[in-house]
Amino acid sequence: MRKFFRLLLQLYYRLLLGRRVPGGARLDRWARTLERRSGRGDVPLPRGAWEEQYGAGFWACLEDVGELARYGTVAAAVRRLRPGGRVLDVGCGEGLLARHLGVDGYESYLGIDLSVASVAAARRRTGGAPRAGARFAVADADDWPLRGAFDAVVLNECLYYLRDPLASARRALAAVRPRGVLVVSMFRTARTRGLARLLARELPLVGETLVSSRRGTWIVGVYREASEG
Repeated sequence: MRKFFRLLLQLYYRLLLGRRVPGGARLDRWARTLERRSGRGDVPLPRGAWEEQYGAGFWACLEDVGELARYGTVAAAVRRLRPGGRVLDVGCGEGLLARHLGVDGYESYLGIDLSVASVAAARRRTGGAPRAGARFAVADADDWPLRGAFDAVVLNECLYYLRDPLASARRALAAVRPRGVLVVSMFRTARTRGLARLLARELPLVGETLVSSRRGTWIVGVYREASEG
């Protein structure tokens, strides 16, 4: 039975995700329920779950060597395409991307996260005060108004935790300056492969790459609106 439902999920992600079909919202809720029961975790979670996980040190694994390839690729995309720019890191966790970017990798850096515990940890890494243009704030990415213009907006392993991934990606891209970039990284699963196909169909994709390590494989996509004129 489990294999049967897994097959149904894969067919849904490949053929129906993001498409306007009768009962689409119900299908999406069904898919999220199955994903949540599977324990894989790449579905929206309540704030309390994030506080519990960060408080227990669950996400300390992101500092493992196996994560270097993914973080390095995301940071390289930002540094290469928009060097020294204004960076917004959505779902920043404990601020690891800021460290990978380095103090010369941005003019300003703003990391936002739903978890109070993760933002507190990020601030501790900078002595509790902004350093080298880096700031951190507690905010719900589903509701936070993306005001201002950024040279790069990063959705690093957070898009599939948001209520409406496509709408969130569109909002993030709308907050990017002309010729700026949206960088999206997702751990590769049946669901995120479907999300990557949806984003590539609906947003201006510059390029996409697969990054692998012993921990698994990530899909890293770069999106950018065409310059005017």
